[in-house]
Amino acid sequence: MIAEGSAFTIEPGIYVRAGLLETLPDTPRNRALIAKIRPAVEKYRNVGIRIEDDYIVTDKGVEWISRAPREIAEIEALMRRPTP
Repeated sequence: MIAEGSAFTIEPGIYVRAGLLETLPDTPRNRALIAKIRPAVEKYRNVGIRIEDDYIVTDKGVEWISRAPREIAEIEALMRRPTP
């Protein structure tokens, strides 16, 4: 049990290193995988993203306190807004 007033994060992420595919052992299964994913790995090489969700435990349960746009349409709408 997490005590009331405690805060915690959940931080899923993905990072695509340049040499990612070369680290896999040379097996038939891995060669098939590499052939399938190579275009995506090359497109997103050296890119990373992490989504950090922050939560706090209250007397009513867990509250998500890091609300931010996540869907493409939400992010694009935010980017179109004039900056103050």
